[in-house]
Amino acid sequence: MDTMYLDTLERQVKNNELFENIFEQVVSILTSFICFQREEEPIVLANYVVSTYFYNAFQFTPYIHINSPDFQCGKSTLLDILYELCYNSMKSANISSAIHRFTDYQKGTLLLDEMDRYDNEERREMVGILNSGFSKRGGKTHRLVGNSHQTQEFDTYCPKVFCSIGSEAINPTLVDRSIPIALDRATPEQLKETEMFIWTPTLEDRFDAISMQLENLAQEVDEENNPFFDIEDYLTSIAIMKATNPNARAIDITAPLLTIACLGNLEWATESLNAFNVLTSRDTVAMSVPRQLLGLCYEIFEQTTEDKIFTRDLADKINFFEDSQFASWNRGNGINPSQVTKNLKDFVGTSKDIRIGSNNGKGFYWNDFIPAFDKHIPRDVPNQSKVDNE
Repeated sequence: MDTMYLDTLERQVKNNELFENIFEQVVSILTSFICFQREEEPIVLANYVVSTYFYNAFQFTPYIHINSPDFQCGKSTLLDILYELCYNSMKSANISSAIHRFTDYQKGTLLLDEMDRYDNEERREMVGILNSGFSKRGGKTHRLVGNSHQTQEFDTYCPKVFCSIGSEAINPTLVDRSIPIALDRATPEQLKETEMFIWTPTLEDRFDAISMQLENLAQEVDEENNPFFDIEDYLTSIAIMKATNPNARAIDITAPLLTIACLGNLEWATESLNAFNVLTSRDTVAMSVPRQLLGLCYEIFEQTTEDKIFTRDLADKINFFEDSQFASWNRGNGINPSQVTKNLKDFVGTSKDIRIGSNNGKGFYWNDFIPAFDKHIPRDVPNQSKVDNE
């Protein structure tokens, strides 16, 4: 990082011991129960938890998207932890018809589980509210209410957490407003290092201690008085994010978190700035589940002399990569052909009817992959003899 911005960050930090202690406690709880795939994730979440108590002080509030390729990866446990820690939280897996009432009346943190299970009609009902609700100025929706069907305005601005199987379960606009937390199934060694999330009086006391401290601190803030940070701190955070992150939307959603991080010490603020940039960088987005799958397809392509492949055979070859996440999908049975097709469609389109020898079935021509390989996979020029259709 440029020394100039380190100096700016150093002037920005408040070295507030209360907040330093809260950050430490939240990270301790998160890492006690969750096997994160990246060290930046609990840092981002600790800042996010604190930010939910002060979200009205900012023009934007980030969303969090917790996703995994399969069941039993810790999503529900993480959602339970955030439910206990975040401000005035509500958790639901079927809130679509009432979402605008919660955001307007309760004005807290909304946690939505199983986003992948909402049907198309429910998604359409929710998408406008969720898309607008990250912005304080734009976070409004209108509904006809009462027997007289009068138009009523509802406030949709509030912190939100989404949980789903698959990173593609939310639409691209929500992805743009969200910080991804990508979980995966823990290895036996990782499981030994984490605790079971069993609700006990001792654990309840740990959560209550954090939430009560944050509630007391939040009560000191109103529209006219904020003893912890001011608009100049927020603007400085925006300037730092602009200088260190090329993703324009990431600046909107991470500047509030950087303002919160600067309530701690310089080490925490520096680690947080790095974490925000890592998780919202275009490179991180590029390494989504479909992008990882495309990378494995390129490795398979490099080793074949054929010009086409059945989808079922492609799935089998992908599952041979035991170090990839796809081998653990579907309770250890690996990725299946329909999942291969679904995750590759944005790169190569849908599978086609093909014939190999005397067999017919759904599959892909390798030359359909070439444009995606050229755009997304750093590599040498491919051997064109492989990619001519019969």
